[in-house]
Amino acid sequence: MPHSGTHIPPQVARRMTAEAQRVPDTDWHLDTLYGFAREFGVSVLRATHSRYVIDVNRPPDAPDRRQGERVTGVCPVDTFDVTPIYLSGQAPSDDEVAARRDAIWHPYHSRLAVEIERLHAIHGVVILWMHTP
Repeated sequence: MPHSGTHIPPQVARRMTAEAQRVPDTDWHLDTLYGFAREFGVSVLRATHSRYVIDVNRPPDAPDRRQGERVTGVCPVDTFDVTPIYLSGQAPSDDEVAARRDAIWHPYHSRLAVEIERLHAIHGVVILWMHTP
């Protein structure tokens, strides 16, 4: 569940707009929707951080939105309705984006890879379910 996380570190939140701090592009109810999954032995990996901090469902080098696209980058600077996430002049620098990838994106994907390997060793096959709205 790459978009169910809501954590925004305070040093990031204070640079965000009030609207962005409400994290409107969060998948709020996926935990409930897929609440049955663990009963059937399904593994669930849930992001802790908001997709506004770093979107673990994007390639690590994904640039931010290009003209006319509806897809955001790994560290988005605006919401899906193109509302700014950050206050003027407060968007993350390239160094900050790299630090977020190292601290959040890579550990999430490392954990995902370990779980895929574990399940593959048990079952011989793995299905990665990607919920897309």
